[in-house]
Amino acid sequence: MHPFISVIIPVYNVQFTIESCFLSLKNQTIGFENLEIIFVDDCSTDNSPTIIGNYEKKYDNVKAIYSKENSGVAGKPRNMGMNIATAKYVMFLDPDDTFTVDACEVLYNEIEKSKADIVSGLHSKKNKFNNNEEIFPGLIINTFSDPEKSWSDRQGDVDVFKQKYPKHFYMDSIEDKFSVLGNFGLSSKIFNLDFIKSNNISFPEYIPGEDSVFLFNALINANGIAFINKIIYSYTTFRDGDNKSVSFQVDLDKNLGRIKAYNLMLEISEEKGIVDEYVHYILANKLTYFLKNFIIKPEYIPETDMSCIFDKGYDLFNEVNKRDNGVLSPEFKNIIENIANRNYDETITACYEYKRKYFSNSVKVNKKTIPFAKDMNVAVVLDPFTYNSYSNEFNAIPVEPENWHEKFEREDIDLFFCESAFSGVGEGNLVEGIAVENNYSPWGGKIGVNLIHGWDSRNQLMDILKYCKEHGIPTIFWNKEDPTSFDNPNYNFIDTALHFDYIFTTDEDSIIRYRARGHENVHVLLFASQINLFNPISTKRSNDIIFAGSWYNQFENRCKTMCDFFDKIINSKYGLKIYNRASDSTAENRMFPAKYDPFIYPKVSFDKMPSVYKESKMALNINTVTDSHTMFARRVYELMSSNTFILSNYSKGIYELFKDNVIYLDRIDSLDLSEEEISKICEENLYDVLQNHTYSNRFKYILNCIGFKYKESIEEVNIIYKAENDDEIDEIIADFNSIDYYYKNCFILSKNVNLKKSVENKDNNITFMDYENIYFLSENSSDENYFLFRNMDNKINSDFIKKALLHYKYLENNIGIKENNEKYVFNKTREYEDTLFNMSQFDNIIEVLLKYRINKFSVYNI
Repeated sequence: MHPFISVIIPVYNVQFTIESCFLSLKNQTIGFENLEIIFVDDCSTDNSPTIIGNYEKKYDNVKAIYSKENSGVAGKPRNMGMNIATAKYVMFLDPDDTFTVDACEVLYNEIEKSKADIVSGLHSKKNKFNNNEEIFPGLIINTFSDPEKSWSDRQGDVDVFKQKYPKHFYMDSIEDKFSVLGNFGLSSKIFNLDFIKSNNISFPEYIPGEDSVFLFNALINANGIAFINKIIYSYTTFRDGDNKSVSFQVDLDKNLGRIKAYNLMLEISEEKGIVDEYVHYILANKLTYFLKNFIIKPEYIPETDMSCIFDKGYDLFNEVNKRDNGVLSPEFKNIIENIANRNYDETITACYEYKRKYFSNSVKVNKKTIPFAKDMNVAVVLDPFTYNSYSNEFNAIPVEPENWHEKFEREDIDLFFCESAFSGVGEGNLVEGIAVENNYSPWGGKIGVNLIHGWDSRNQLMDILKYCKEHGIPTIFWNKEDPTSFDNPNYNFIDTALHFDYIFTTDEDSIIRYRARGHENVHVLLFASQINLFNPISTKRSNDIIFAGSWYNQFENRCKTMCDFFDKIINSKYGLKIYNRASDSTAENRMFPAKYDPFIYPKVSFDKMPSVYKESKMALNINTVTDSHTMFARRVYELMSSNTFILSNYSKGIYELFKDNVIYLDRIDSLDLSEEEISKICEENLYDVLQNHTYSNRFKYILNCIGFKYKESIEEVNIIYKAENDDEIDEIIADFNSIDYYYKNCFILSKNVNLKKSVENKDNNITFMDYENIYFLSENSSDENYFLFRNMDNKINSDFIKKALLHYKYLENNIGIKENNEKYVFNKTREYEDTLFNMSQFDNIIEVLLKYRINKFSVYNI
């Protein structure tokens, strides 16, 4: 029997919600047998592929197809589904949402009767946490309210519209009522599939906002659009800030993807001659929503990313500014006007003010001037590992029970940062600025509580929190023991965490447990790498596989895994070397089995761990927690930034972040790896960590989560070319444009003054410079900036500058960085071209260039 409707469902890691989604289809009044269900898996890493595969085996009208690579958004899976759909009509459903029981029947009957290309209903919002359900008013407002009014005024009339909203409304085309362009909600609609295919309408792939582009394209091409006063599907909300869906992700790529989606709609509207309508009914509201929810509200958006987004979206903001329809609020009118005038600094300031006014929880900035993150004074109660990890990212001031008040009074403290510490760092732990583990334990037993015996020695900690509250100092608690110790009665940190302004946890799944206890300001905070310690600077490496960790007899699965892995390594071509972190303990439950004694070495202090991690080409990691999406050992990040290959047991968190760039020993039979494969994976992991997983990243993330304003430096790169005739200019411009770095400036150095006019005519963003004026570059640049003399006879990779700047996070400024096959080693050279230098070295290079001195430079190869 031929199906009436094809229902396409994109799938990615939805094992806990897909059953309710499927049941809502199975119970449709139109008859389940009259539906063609198409699941498209986008390389899920949970049990979703197995679940949809079982549905396909059990039901003849269910199809399950599998993408070969993860596309990150639903556009590609939906297109794949449309390509194999066989019904006359198509609907779309997200796997964490549900259709009302008669949704398909109601829409099918209406589209058959009206012969429209599109029929739309309503949808409701259902809160995942309390099951409350309410009609989502946006469809009513966008379709039937006065578009000349502000959104708040239109929203205020919802009750009236509910009563007046007709049971049925039909229009021949979008030209009858352009305000309908704002009618969103993909899953509340049914489409004639022939209409979609004949107009070549598809979802843009790899960018969020793909449903908006699809709907816009469909609405402006449709012959017949019908609306019915009927709830079609329930949209599950996750208190949007907790939503893992791509729709709510705010990294730079996702935000630029949204800008691209809006630009695609602008291009379509230009082709159709409806730019005014697009701007008036869609773009102004879209950009306001975008600014509010993806730029202002999120926990962490670097200022450099904000500037990049504003620049890439300039045409969009400019269109709205030119066609101001009077419905923008004064704040957003000011923000959009500043972007249109390219006043990005003023725009960022205005965004911060809006965030502080509407989204921040009375965070006080103690500095008269906004500080750089590195200059902040942070009072800390941290164990040695965490202290050494964070102390380079701010001015860390360790406080102790006996001296905390004196330090708070003497120092201008910005924040108080405390972790689930067992001992804490005090003056007795610091050796030349490095915290070492010894018998000095100023906070031992004074952070957590013993729930069995009722021991509570937190008086001094509570006094600190009281002081901070009285002085407007934000307090932050990081529980790195989640999830394993969340319910541990022997020494528990949960009640302590609840006393702080902000809670951070290593385990994302624990967030809801804190919130169930009444605390709303809870965020996930992952481990990272301190790259000043753990970096790829080359050393001689052995073929041993290193493990630095402990034996915990109480964790039976962990112990079994360790034995399996140790035996597998011993029986391979590699050696095994175990650094026992508990070698000074005599407790029986901390003793490795005797058969591994020949491979065991004493513990190594934290400051010596960087050498251990680079002692070998490969290292072993063991995770006690394997089912957390975010919690896994910090050594994973540290090994990666040390350019060391990682073998591990499988962990959801590791796999979701790094996929197959970690070898999971519990999923392979033998260690048969090529040097080329190891080298490639190590490099990918290295740059992933340098870019995304340093403690500098984590501290800025914390500041953004709590709404604490700080300054960010922008690393500008001056790229200098030499030219003497017109023929070289176009080649130079092409080369400059091929370099993948946003904050770059192009200079053309020449003895031919006649080139100046030619350069300015070709591109007014290029600066002509003669040899006499070259010194002005150093006079007008800071040490935060960099330069590179480009030799057009050589090729450099387009991402060389972007990568090189990451290495300056741990290198001294007097070192140049150059591409070379022999990576992560230093050498001396007289060659300065195609080498990135800090501006502090500019005069030294100019001496070579102008005075022909033979200087040697220290260079680091990458």
